[in-house]
Amino acid sequence: MKNDIVTLERAVKMLPPRCMMVFKLIREDGLKYEEAAQLLKMSPREVQRQMNIAVKKLAQALRNSWMIENSSL
Repeated sequence: MKNDIVTLERAVKMLPPRCMMVFKLIREDGLKYEEAAQLLKMSPREVQRQMNIAVKKLAQALRNSWMIENSSL
């Protein structure tokens, strides 16, 4: 579990800048998509698109980490 948190934190830092900003504003700061859109001067649809990219990349990073950890089993 602790490894997953470390992996996730590292993966967030490796996201493209716009994805990282959107992810942090929504998941860490608790903003709504519309609020993040206003703050970042982009459409709510673009915020949603960037969030989808971020979530997919983070999920892949966790899957890759899990596969590496469990490859010796």
